[in-house]
Amino acid sequence: VNLINFINNIYIMNLIYYTYFIGADNYIGNGALGLFIPQYPGNNKYKCYFYTNDNNTYKQLKQDNPNDDIDKWIGIYVKYNSNDENEANEYGKFYRACPHLLDELKSSDYTCYVDTKVQGLNEGSIISLIYENFILQNKAMLLRSHNFINNSVLHELSEAIKQNRYKLQQKRYEKYIDNQVKNHGKKTSTESRHLATGFILRNMKHEKVN
Repeated sequence: VNLINFINNIYIMNLIYYTYFIGADNYIGNGALGLFIPQYPGNNKYKCYFYTNDNNTYKQLKQDNPNDDIDKWIGIYVKYNSNDENEANEYGKFYRACPHLLDELKSSDYTCYVDTKVQGLNEGSIISLIYENFILQNKAMLLRSHNFINNSVLHELSEAIKQNRYKLQQKRYEKYIDNQVKNHGKKTSTESRHLATGFILRNMKHEKVN
């Protein structure tokens, strides 16, 4: 706790949390149950943006209830419609991958992407990670190791195609992997850790991020 207080007193962090839900038209309305709104990850010191094309989710985000975690998210409505779940899934990945292109985020010093399924983040740990890895060492990005996929892209594919949206694109993924191996010298396995993208901490000032 003393370290966190020291960091906060010395460094004024321009940190922004964000998440998104982009759904196909046949999914619109599921947000009425709050299925896509994660626990508010921070305190009132840092802004938290939620990008969505789901009308019900957006309405919940705009509700006036200061004691509710939902109300602490700043809803950003995305004008996007599709009848294709896979297409909507691909479109949504832009928000995960490109915070430097989003008006609300691009001027920040640090961003923390949180998947809607991730709960219980420790803000103190996030501040410590920023201090230790971005301020002291100028690293570009931090991700978590995957909790069960080993160091093989083929293992990742076999797990992914258990979901219908990825199963439908199995041939596409296999073609991509084959091309990377044959034409770009890539390997299907690595000694490095396999990383998950449900939590991404970025140093927005780093040249490799922008």
